Amino acid sequence: MKIVEYFKKRKSIVIIRLMVAAILILLSLYAVFFGTERVTPPDEAFHSATIKIVGAGGEVVLERTEMGIKSGATVFDMIDHITEKKDIPFEFSGIGDSLEILRIGNSQKSGAEGFWVMRVNGEFMSVFESAGITNIYDGDIVELLYTENMGEDIGMPPELAQ
Repeated sequence: MKIVEYFKKRKSIVIIRLMVAAILILLSLYAVFFGTERVTPPDEAFHSATIKIVGAGGEVVLERTEMGIKSGATVFDMIDHITEKKDIPFEFSGIGDSLEILRIGNSQKSGAEGFWVMRVNGEFMSVFESAGITNIYDGDIVELLYTENMGEDIGMPPELAQ
């Protein structure tokens, strides 16, 4: 009974407090549904891609692995990240369009016929397309394959190896 008496005596204060609470709830809902739109900047947008690395003689250096990538990432960024994370030896020279993969795992560049080749979404990339400038997009499947004879041993079209 004391509660009922309290509300009768302070009816106007209770009503005002309830109205203020309702207004605050409505303002919060408005901000959630109609407030400032938050857009993730392109350089912070994340995507997913898959990478597999096969060395000399068909040695699987890295099984097919799905990983998150930032928008604008290159094949090099992907290799650099995954080899560091999995503690796989990785060596390269140059930057950008002159970047050359020298070693991944136990397979390293040897002479003119032994080198690393990229295949993205089932298509071989020309030896002149650098991992340093080849962008990766959401859902891409990247394979790094080591060839010991200008791509013949991995089924690379001869015109892409020259």
